[in-house]
Amino acid sequence: MSYMTLKQYFLKFNKNVDEHAKKFAHPYITFAIFGIITYPLFYLVWMVAASGGYENLELRLVTVFLCVLLALKDYWPNNYKKFFSLFWYITLLYSLPFLFTFLLLKNDMSYSWSMNGITVLVLSILLLDLLSLFIILTLGICLGLIVFLITGGVLSLPPDYMTVIVTYCSVLLFGTIFSYRKDQLKEREKRIAAEAANQAKSEFISNMQHDLKTPFAGISAVAMMLYEMETDSDKKSLLQDLLKSSQQWEAVHHQIIAVLSIKEPQAVRKEWLSVSHELDQIKDMLSATIRVKALDFYIAEISNQEDKIKTDKLKFNLILSNLIGNAINFTEKGFVKIKVVNDGTTCTIQVIDTGIGIPEDKLDYIFEKFTKLSQSNKYQDFKGVGLGLYTSRLMANQLGGDIRVQSKLGEGSVFTLTLPLQEKSERQVPLPFQE
Repeated sequence: MSYMTLKQYFLKFNKNVDEHAKKFAHPYITFAIFGIITYPLFYLVWMVAASGGYENLELRLVTVFLCVLLALKDYWPNNYKKFFSLFWYITLLYSLPFLFTFLLLKNDMSYSWSMNGITVLVLSILLLDLLSLFIILTLGICLGLIVFLITGGVLSLPPDYMTVIVTYCSVLLFGTIFSYRKDQLKEREKRIAAEAANQAKSEFISNMQHDLKTPFAGISAVAMMLYEMETDSDKKSLLQDLLKSSQQWEAVHHQIIAVLSIKEPQAVRKEWLSVSHELDQIKDMLSATIRVKALDFYIAEISNQEDKIKTDKLKFNLILSNLIGNAINFTEKGFVKIKVVNDGTTCTIQVIDTGIGIPEDKLDYIFEKFTKLSQSNKYQDFKGVGLGLYTSRLMANQLGGDIRVQSKLGEGSVFTLTLPLQEKSERQVPLPFQE
């Protein structure tokens, strides 16, 4: 195996360790201070209190050196800081299970060293998450045993060694249980905080959508009135530009709100809605453009049974606004028709237009991020804002549904939105064009 291959494996391993470490808080400064003070201090204590026992100042000074490096983390060169998490785990492995195991065996598992092991276990439980705890304890104990044997040690177990092992296992078991409970409480606190943040964000998005939409709806309405009253062709052209600019703002505004709303997939709040009411609101919002382009806009009759859907109002409104807005923008003459079918398990909403259509090889491409078909150059790919269909499909997926498209170049398109009326795990009816 070449050096470059080994280097790649090591860097990948270090990256995984770093990603795992970032999930948890690491009191490395506290441990560094603890190690710098206590390891040389306890060398003196053991030399006085247990004269004749085995001690090794050099091994303890290695821990002091590692702890000094921990404390100086902020002064590390930038290209070495990416290895800090790995260094932190290595320091703990050496300073706690490895060093303790080696010294315990060197002192024939004496009573005083056996009791010292409880301190090592408690420190390990406090400093490490469960996965890291078991990996580091296992590696450290095994390495300590191996080094003990390599250096000529002869394993000699005291008569009460089983009592010591049972004591260690009990401390580890109860410590692990309490540590796991502590992690659960932290996760619960994070989840509650995240839910509160999502609620606040959803309220902000909803309010912003309303507050921004209202003034521009007024501008569009006034501009439409002036456009219909004006007879001068030059002024009429200016008013038409104003209406188009207002419509462009409305489209960008919808895309911004949509991008914000898909950041948190779990922030889906379903409520009962009237499909016809939501469609009427969208029609009113786009009425200026419909009238300027002289398009026929139809909403097929919706029965009372078909009119109800339980879904996220904000996402539902944004999806339909994007689909209907696109149909109007890409239709120069003819009609835009909305058809709703509710069979009791699935709500299917079709947006049908007689617009320019979409080339067959672009039908999947149009759902990609930052991609759209330019209206000025009908079939040339144009990388611009292009978030409408991308965000619409994402939001539909978040609601348990999907968006599909059928189109014929030069004749028009049919965008079909399907949303479930029951739990996602239950069977859904296939889309009309999939049968």
